[in-house]
Amino acid sequence: MKENLKILSPLLLGFFCLGYQIIIVREFSAVFWGNELNFGIILGFWLFWEGLGALIAERIKFSENKIYWFYSITIFFFSFSMLLLRLNRFIIQKLPGEIPPLHWVLLFSALSTLLVSFFLGFLFVLNVKLLDERLGITYILESLGSSIGSIFVYFFIVPYTSNWIGGTIIGLIGILFLIVIFKPSQKKLFVLALLVIFLIFFGAFADIFFAKKYWSPLTLIISKDSKFGKISVVNEKGEISVYENSMLSFSSHEREGGEESIHLPLLISKSPRKVLIIGGGFGGGLREASKYKNIVNIDYIELDPEIIRVSKNFEVFKGYFEDKRIIFHWGDARSFLKKVKKKWDCIIMNLPEPVNAQTNRLYTKEFYHLVNERLEEDGIFSFKVPSSAEYINSDLQKVLSIHFFTLKSVFNYVSYIPGGTCIFLASKKDLEIKIESILKRKDELGIETSFISERYLMMRMSPIRYILLESALRSESRVNSDYNPSLYLFQLNYLSGYHGRIEKKFFNFLISVSAFWLINFPLMVFGIFVLIKLLIEKSRSYMLPVFGIGFTTLSMEILIVLAYQVFYGYFYGRIALLLFSFMVGLSIGSAITKLYIKPSNKILSICQFFMLFVSILSYIFFKIPPAIITEPLHHFFIFFLLFLYGLISGSIFIVANELFTQKKRRFGLGWAIDLSGSTIGALSISAILLPSIGFLPILKFFSIFNLLIFLYILKK
Repeated sequence: MKENLKILSPLLLGFFCLGYQIIIVREFSAVFWGNELNFGIILGFWLFWEGLGALIAERIKFSENKIYWFYSITIFFFSFSMLLLRLNRFIIQKLPGEIPPLHWVLLFSALSTLLVSFFLGFLFVLNVKLLDERLGITYILESLGSSIGSIFVYFFIVPYTSNWIGGTIIGLIGILFLIVIFKPSQKKLFVLALLVIFLIFFGAFADIFFAKKYWSPLTLIISKDSKFGKISVVNEKGEISVYENSMLSFSSHEREGGEESIHLPLLISKSPRKVLIIGGGFGGGLREASKYKNIVNIDYIELDPEIIRVSKNFEVFKGYFEDKRIIFHWGDARSFLKKVKKKWDCIIMNLPEPVNAQTNRLYTKEFYHLVNERLEEDGIFSFKVPSSAEYINSDLQKVLSIHFFTLKSVFNYVSYIPGGTCIFLASKKDLEIKIESILKRKDELGIETSFISERYLMMRMSPIRYILLESALRSESRVNSDYNPSLYLFQLNYLSGYHGRIEKKFFNFLISVSAFWLINFPLMVFGIFVLIKLLIEKSRSYMLPVFGIGFTTLSMEILIVLAYQVFYGYFYGRIALLLFSFMVGLSIGSAITKLYIKPSNKILSICQFFMLFVSILSYIFFKIPPAIITEPLHHFFIFFLLFLYGLISGSIFIVANELFTQKKRRFGLGWAIDLSGSTIGALSISAILLPSIGFLPILKFFSIFNLLIFLYILKK
């Protein structure tokens, strides 16, 4: 291999690392409901296998031939990773759209990442040896390749192709690089040719074939990856159903749900003329709202424009587009309410229950404040959530109670209608909710319905059901907020009751454990550990700050990405750009440090001081209410924080490893320790800390954590 071509190998490694990671995370989100808990789990396993691969590679005798074959194996196994995710429901025997149990999420996270990230960790050490054991240069080039991979996926994969085709394109680019770098023999070229044929078949034909398999016995009509999620349109005996990330968005023949969501708030409202419907409109909401001749304007907001485009293809939905009163908008509902200076008589939200941060952010007090500002004085805000007409168990009681108290923290009046679903109604003025009034108004307006009748309302609004619901709503007085998203944790706890005792115990632990055991106690233990090391060590370990940057930066990366989800609602489409900000910082920080700064204890302590400073800066940034910062500036700070964490962690990694390898020539250990910290961060933040205690206590934790590491380095 020519010397000038060697630098392409670690660049290719970085390109694969971020490119494949983003594709697998997006596909995992599409088949496992896109939950942030799942996001942390799959990222944690990815980093664990990568670190293990690096450790094992230290013991393997180096040859350039091994690098070539391991790259080829990685390309091949990526396809099987995607296939494993696509066919997961047949292995765990669940129905399409059904929430998978947590233990299966863990298993598929471990297996799907093992097939790819283990070999990428292995290749990092082999690339260090390829570049004559220049660890710093390899790290810089790998970081640069990761930056290229993330921006390539964001601009060329996400907007135009499916995850499977995107992975195929990345693999074909990798094969082209292998030919240029290694100048393979005819035998190897033949193997690569077979791999090309396999990838083209995999991307062009296997994607839709296995998508149809996933949805069988339902008939898959359309499968499309958008920047917001994977859209699947299925047909079951003439009924069109649209799923996004395996969650049901709406069905064409849905009657009862559409009627109760729309008619009850509109009939309780005095004289609605302007109505806003958030989500679920194609599931009957728009059909029912358009029956009111007194309504002059219906604004409908849908997050994903592809949902609107896809719906135009079906005759059953075409009437909505012909009604001149209906104005379609696409985008995030929160951003829409901020930008549109308009008020409505009735705002109706038709969204799934909050099982992730994307939906949870539309059930928070911050969102309700926005809604309240956009309501007329006599306006009504309404939404429904799953409930029970006859018996409400303790877990469901807590979910409903959080809904109630969150609404009460914003609105003057909060009412509710019991039943199989609980309909919440909030307003600035008291509401008259009487069966006689509802039926009288229905007759006056000439509204025809299939379910809303006197008998239906008498059963639904019976005194016994009101007593049952009222007692349930007093069980938990928590308020759901952006920075303390407790509702989706309690929602997942309620749903875990269907999945077995182990999962139930895990969520019960998250709900019951105090902040002392999650924050204060670990900090005390770590402080004692640092003190003991200071007292007994003759020479300090350079691997502690390496573990610290892995733990801190990955935790902050996840925290900031999820904060972006909370604020703007579409991290699925922006994950590549967010990771790009971090990787660019990592590349620049490591390059500047390697080329212009001589490693020393003093430099390491300065770098760690800046990590402490950025941790404190992050806390201050999250402490400031987003409402007082302009949206472009808020966007800038989110990306800039990721850039700063990358910049400083790149510098610390180079300095600490240069000092370490002066004593011990181990090139996989530092990388593995960095990734072990990252693994712990990925799993602890999304799976335990964030849903249990929220954002701000976590940011305090990392400020103190980095202060302890700074003091440790300072005493070296």
